[in-house]
Amino acid sequence: MSLKTDLLELLDSGDERSFENFALQIRDNKLNETTELALLHGIYTGIISVALWNIFNKKSRSIGRIMVAITILLYIATTVNFFLNLTFLRYLLFADAKKKIHYNGVLFVEIFYVILLTLKMERRFDIGISITAVMSTVIADSIMIWRCWMVWGRHWPIVLLPILCLICGFVCRILDMITGFSVNLPLTEGLSVSLLVIYISCILATTLWCTTLIVIRILTITRGANDRLRDYHRIIEVLVESSALHSVTLIIYIALEASHNMASNYFDTLAAITTGVAPTLLIGRVAAGHARPDDSWEGSIMSSLRFEAHPQADAETCSQIDSMVDDDLEAQSIQVDEPEGIGAEKKRI
Repeated sequence: MSLKTDLLELLDSGDERSFENFALQIRDNKLNETTELALLHGIYTGIISVALWNIFNKKSRSIGRIMVAITILLYIATTVNFFLNLTFLRYLLFADAKKKIHYNGVLFVEIFYVILLTLKMERRFDIGISITAVMSTVIADSIMIWRCWMVWGRHWPIVLLPILCLICGFVCRILDMITGFSVNLPLTEGLSVSLLVIYISCILATTLWCTTLIVIRILTITRGANDRLRDYHRIIEVLVESSALHSVTLIIYIALEASHNMASNYFDTLAAITTGVAPTLLIGRVAAGHARPDDSWEGSIMSSLRFEAHPQADAETCSQIDSMVDDDLEAQSIQVDEPEGIGAEKKRI
């Protein structure tokens, strides 16, 4: 929820005590949100540290350099978001208010000035915070769309809907940022909530659509091959769990935002973190080998899912489908059957 609607109600009441309580509420809410963001960012830092350690320490070839770079970029965008929130909190707590303002014959000392400064600075910081949040969302959703596109043999009709949802959500978020500078506060508040709900809904639709289609594709490929289905059930679990982490947060966020509940601010913070955490968890678990059962490291079985794109993908034959899935869903490469004369079998962790 924005500060603008509540401020209009205070202006109509002209109650100095209400202004004082409102100023305290602003600071308290922002302090709580930033504290939550700091804790979640610390958890995110630990997750990405472990994920990168698994990737580089085990020298896993299953995670491409581009995917590692994108993961780091997501973390950087989230970190910038965190420091912008921290800077705004610092300004909010230590704002210098020395002016006296008359409104409806009532003298407001400092409090009203602080609120006005807060609204002005909130708009400025919201630009940077919103930009970093949109960057993270676009990157994360683009990765999911790319995986779905590759798994389905690069068929564009399959990913047309999530692409449109991503574009629609991006446009709504930009419009929401623009309306933040409007002087028509009553109109802006209602429009802003509507645009934000549409934006979150588009993100949720993209995540659920791509995850569902990826799982369906894996199940379709492995139909009639129980051994292969057992090999893939771990990667299905990883995909669903990573998607559920972000999706549940977005569902609750939509419900709270649509009902004008102040608790939506806390889920906004949580959603900003899960946007980067979900793909990072997926990559980290794949690099650590958690996407496959322990006994799959031995014996002659098909290679697991990779994060690298294969130059050709032919869905006509089972072996080519396996290669396509290997390339698209980004899991580890298990090369067990090696040609004779090459040497001993590679040791894997």
